[in-house]
Amino acid sequence: MTNSTNSSLMQGPIKEELASVLGFNYAQFVGIRESIREVYLDNLQMCLSELGEVTEDWEVGGRSNQRPDEIERGRKAATDVFIYPGSRAAFTAEELAERTGTEVSVVATVLDLFSTNFATCDPVDSVRHFLDGEGPFFRASLISDGAGNFVTLSMPIGTDCFRHIVEGALKETPMWARYDRQRTRISETLSVEYLETILQTKATKTGFKYYAPKKNIPVARLTSAATDITSIGKEVEADALFLIEDVAICVEVKGRSISDGAKRGHVGRLSTDLERTIGEATLQAHRLEALIEQNQGLWQADRTWLSLDHVREIRSIAVCLDDMGPLATALDELIRSDIIGMQNSHGSSLCTI
Repeated sequence: MTNSTNSSLMQGPIKEELASVLGFNYAQFVGIRESIREVYLDNLQMCLSELGEVTEDWEVGGRSNQRPDEIERGRKAATDVFIYPGSRAAFTAEELAERTGTEVSVVATVLDLFSTNFATCDPVDSVRHFLDGEGPFFRASLISDGAGNFVTLSMPIGTDCFRHIVEGALKETPMWARYDRQRTRISETLSVEYLETILQTKATKTGFKYYAPKKNIPVARLTSAATDITSIGKEVEADALFLIEDVAICVEVKGRSISDGAKRGHVGRLSTDLERTIGEATLQAHRLEALIEQNQGLWQADRTWLSLDHVREIRSIAVCLDDMGPLATALDELIRSDIIGMQNSHGSSLCTI
């Protein structure tokens, strides 16, 4: 799902503008990412094949002493695979450019964005930064020697961080507002598509507007018999509503990202970000849920009544763009901390896309 989300975010009406700001498009990024993997595997396979040929020659020769050049050939292959793999695993922007047919400058831009180098720094500061969640490898998947050579670490570039790095590059540019709107729209679209696949049914309503009670107005006032809808209700929007037989599923999506400070464990920022994402999504879903439960229906934006008197069970789903990790299964802690308000809710689920 992550690849689909990233691809969708980098496409659309602002595709060319995004590429001009970042210096590459998503197709180029994927090509470079795959070529890094191919270079690593090809070089590894070449060394293993060399080692295998030398070993086979030794077996065929009755394990007798081999020629010096064969011994050296096997020794070098073994060294490259097991002892000093850096030279074998290293690659340059020029190599990747030749493989992908992409300009060297574009490849270099991608490599620089997803790499770190052997900067000289105080060891104590490095440990402190790591414990504060500021280690360089939370986002960097490559190491550069500063001379144009790169080595990949355990994960492909962009794993769990592509969007955050892209957003960091866009944050202070005029493109941010347009990107943010696209992020919201795509988050909602993909969430509905994924849920339709999981539930094996089409959403009954998507991106629809309805009337919710104004402040201090009881939900019960907005029944089918209400005549002063606009005076007691305010027009709000819901991202999706699924009706499956007598079950209603209210869906709210939040496309905001969790801030770097929250990810590093800053309690205040984490609390604020969770309230703005999980908290707001669940409150909005429960607002729709309350109308269905108490009034057996709701007033739509065109002032027509949507009857839901057949509904016997209601569930809410809050969808977030960021991976919440253990928080996604820690709903009881979120409820106790008032980040998710349950009131009279029948149940909530938290998902990430």
